[in-house]
Amino acid sequence: MFTVYHFLLATCGMKVRLVMSEKEIKYKEIMLDPDSGDLSSPEYLSLNPSGVVPTLVHDNLVLSESSVIMNYIEDYCSSESLRPITAEGKARMNMWMKLADEVYFPALGALIYATLLRPKYLALSEDVRNAIYEKNTDLNRRQMKRDLIENGLESVLIPDSIRTIVSMLDRIEGTLDKSMYLSGDSYSLADAAITPFIYRLSLMNLLEQPEISRPGLISWWERMKSRTSYDEVISSRINPDIETMIMAVSEVALPKLQKLILAVK
Repeated sequence: MFTVYHFLLATCGMKVRLVMSEKEIKYKEIMLDPDSGDLSSPEYLSLNPSGVVPTLVHDNLVLSESSVIMNYIEDYCSSESLRPITAEGKARMNMWMKLADEVYFPALGALIYATLLRPKYLALSEDVRNAIYEKNTDLNRRQMKRDLIENGLESVLIPDSIRTIVSMLDRIEGTLDKSMYLSGDSYSLADAAITPFIYRLSLMNLLEQPEISRPGLISWWERMKSRTSYDEVISSRINPDIETMIMAVSEVALPKLQKLILAVK
């Protein structure tokens, strides 16, 4: 029995669930509410000491870190492989997964805190916000969160975030000049790893903007959205009202974002 702990909009949770859908694996879901302290509960921390999602429990095995889980699922399930056949293709896939974890995720996270999540925090009193910041025992992460929420797109962290996101889009476009998918001519773990990032950018009304639009990326994105796994994990699960709300919040930040993106180019 597979059990996945996650919440619906969690980027890394989406990656894992896309793979499980592609492999047609049935699993039990345990939905967590990050706003209610579920991630820091003693019960959850006993499974995932980092207090992040997703967590996979398979019989007596407990795994965290989305790429580790994705690879485990691929190794465990004997159905059609989501790894390329060639050594070069596998290397490309592994690089995309590494970049997603170590480079793109922090950059997108910074942008989301400075735009989508900021209004929720600013609606709280200063004392409450400070109490939330202080809960983070990592001093650097505490300071980053404070800066992004208090300063929004004026945060000192945003220029690097924007540069990283633009670099990601350029890398995707360059790759898709040569192949249909990110690590070759078939869908792989790399495509599952990157899909949630592009989904977030699409919700922020950025993909169609001239400053960010790239024809190869748009074609790839349409292929991703046409997959059964996308419908099972995203389209049929995310409340359209939530997507509309995210788009409305993003619309306020869009002019500033366009200027920041143009400054990178």
